[in-house]
Amino acid sequence: MPNKPAVDNFDEYLAVSQEGARPLLVALREQILNETTNVEEKISWSQPFFILPDKKLSTSAYKDHVSLQTSLDLTDEIIDTANDAGYTTGQKRLNIKFDQPVPSKIIHEIIKQSVNP
Repeated sequence: MPNKPAVDNFDEYLAVSQEGARPLLVALREQILNETTNVEEKISWSQPFFILPDKKLSTSAYKDHVSLQTSLDLTDEIIDTANDAGYTTGQKRLNIKFDQPVPSKIIHEIIKQSVNP
């Protein structure tokens, strides 16, 4: 998303996101909510955050991809698995291009790491 318009909830964020980002954002949200307990969903810095005890996950939409960010560094194993599968990563993020499927197993590992560091 080039500019981050002010939004108050996930549905508003979804509505202003690139069309290609929407199914990915929904899938990420559903997986995070299904695999966590005691998670608080909120908007901060005009993007969706999922607040866990002492940890955070967030999603954001860009021009041609979405990102899942975590407050912890991704493990080398997660980074290697993601890169081998064709996904780009950063120290604390996984990028998913609009034409890539959501890598559910990799997302599961990121969530697991965030819930049980």
